[in-house]
Amino acid sequence: NCTSLKEVYLPSTIMRINECVFEGCSNLSTISYGGRKRDWVSLPGRQYISDGCDIKYIVCSDGQIEL
Repeated sequence: NCTSLKEVYLPSTIMRINECVFEGCSNLSTISYGGRKRDWVSLPGRQYISDGCDIKYIVCSDGQIEL
């Protein structure tokens, strides 16, 4: 619940994303991920990434993924 958070970097070593991890971070719009797009789509919990915030896309090392 951090309204001043606008951008986050997640390293490629992240193993999973928990539910509501960015809930209440209403100004969060960009997540950069250190891995490739194919790694992101197989990351457990990735479906929770935009819960409670306004993330439009994930920037991966080989391009971006629209949500």
